[in-house]
Amino acid sequence: MDWLPQKVSQYFDSVYYGASLLLPEIRQANRPFLIKVYEALQIEDHFTSVDITHLETLIHLSDQITIPAWHDIKSLVATEIHLTKRLPFFPKKAVRYCLEYLHHLLTRHGRIKTEMKASTWFSIWRGVHRFPVQEQVIISDFIGWMLQNQFSPASILDRVWELHSFRGWMKAQGLESMDQATQERAFQYLHERGRSCQVNTCAKIGVHLQTFFEYYRERVDSRFPVFPLSHFHPASGHGADANSDEVQSLWRALKGGNFSTETALMLIFVLGMGLPLKVLPLLRLTEQPGRFVYEFQRPNRQGVSENAVLLPLDEAWVAAYWTAYLKTRPAPADFTYLFTSRSAIKKRQPVSPDYCRRKLQKLIAELLGYPITVNRLERGSLKALAGKLGYDKFMERLHDVPLSNRTKLFLWLQRQGISKIVRKRRLNADKPKREALSGSGELNPVSFSDIDHPSRQIFSPVKLKMKGS
Repeated sequence: MDWLPQKVSQYFDSVYYGASLLLPEIRQANRPFLIKVYEALQIEDHFTSVDITHLETLIHLSDQITIPAWHDIKSLVATEIHLTKRLPFFPKKAVRYCLEYLHHLLTRHGRIKTEMKASTWFSIWRGVHRFPVQEQVIISDFIGWMLQNQFSPASILDRVWELHSFRGWMKAQGLESMDQATQERAFQYLHERGRSCQVNTCAKIGVHLQTFFEYYRERVDSRFPVFPLSHFHPASGHGADANSDEVQSLWRALKGGNFSTETALMLIFVLGMGLPLKVLPLLRLTEQPGRFVYEFQRPNRQGVSENAVLLPLDEAWVAAYWTAYLKTRPAPADFTYLFTSRSAIKKRQPVSPDYCRRKLQKLIAELLGYPITVNRLERGSLKALAGKLGYDKFMERLHDVPLSNRTKLFLWLQRQGISKIVRKRRLNADKPKREALSGSGELNPVSFSDIDHPSRQIFSPVKLKMKGS
């Protein structure tokens, strides 16, 4: 106590040694708690200026309002909410930091017991109090359920705050009850949240909501339908690819629908040829209608390659998308990049891959009813093509697609059901070795035009020229 200012020291001495009847009424009510703090302060051997500030805040609070007792972090946060509501003009941060300091002080000297990782639990229970009062009971029970299932405090924190965000979105949509959280609405929320998130972040959002839905069915309503959210993003960000049914559904919907012409063309390039997402912004217009060129850096310092892509305008529905896009394309004649935005035109640069990704994922979610990442769609389309071709024909068909041979080989092996791949396999193996993998090199000898798949020969990538060496 020798380290405390005289004013603070005299205050606690008067509370501890003074007659109770001589104290003000509010201070009398707070005396048991103040004595507990005084006993902990006597053990402390040093006080910083910040500690003294918190003690001065405590003095002001104890003379204005009765401070409710607490025994854990949950009740401490409830005390914090109570004090900030009863004293609206008192700085909220001062109350928060003062109570946190007192909690650490009393815990350090054995006056109360607390959970591990106290800072995380402070955030958890503050998140609970952001819910409406009638819902706080179920959220508290949800936390208890997660503790029984061995969830870590960090995992609990993520799920509580994501659930709060989901409830806020439901309220904005006019949905007041959790019973109205259908699969379609959950996917709609995931899609809107995913616009500004990376793949792994979007995956975590789906997993967090899935946890609450499982709890709701087990503890609240056994009739509540638990639906999978893995369609949105795989948990690792690199999970299962789009299956053949999803690819075919997209293709049929694209041929028969009336969608944004720019986004529809992007999807045609991805499904029709398997062009990677990073290529779409690089497509440039040429003098020949339906013919585009793009440049990409070849691996191993082999220079820059320029490839051409031919859009099959003889297909009536493709020509309709192309004609409609040319009429609405907001770009000057000297801006040759196919896909544009206001920022790209102003900077005279191509659009970003994220620009194409956001537009594609929005259209995919609209067509299928649930989102699929563009990378999953690319790999699923290529693997569906690999199932109909032998290794040699598959590699020849994708000769000008800017993917490494290692990636192409991996996709083909996955489609053939070969799970064990030798990582150090030489990609420039001679033809007999490749035939040993593919079964004479022609598993199902069919022509490319006979394949009932959107990746049939509607595109003919043509090698134009090489720059550099």
